[in-house]
Amino acid sequence: SFRLRRKVMGASVDKVLTLRDTHPFLYQEHVFSGGAGAISVAHHPMTVMQGGGSLAFSPKRYAATPGDPLEPDPARGRFLLAYPARSADLTRFPTAAGGTVI
Repeated sequence: SFRLRRKVMGASVDKVLTLRDTHPFLYQEHVFSGGAGAISVAHHPMTVMQGGGSLAFSPKRYAATPGDPLEPDPARGRFLLAYPARSADLTRFPTAAGGTVI
């Protein structure tokens, strides 16, 4: 595992990478220990391949939002997307206002 050099809102952040026999994946987990306050968390993979390389991705079967919005306090943010919602058509998704975003 790797620990972020700086604390985030007083919390230590550890990145844990795991390989499992017969699994074609590298599993990644972030563990926040200690600290106080609320932070938003996003996942954005980054790679460095000095000698080149290739990435492969599976076709997406659907898009979904969880049961509760990521930011539950409307004073801190609003959402275009509906919560919860699901769509097998990745070119359209239900909105909070009852429409569809294209």
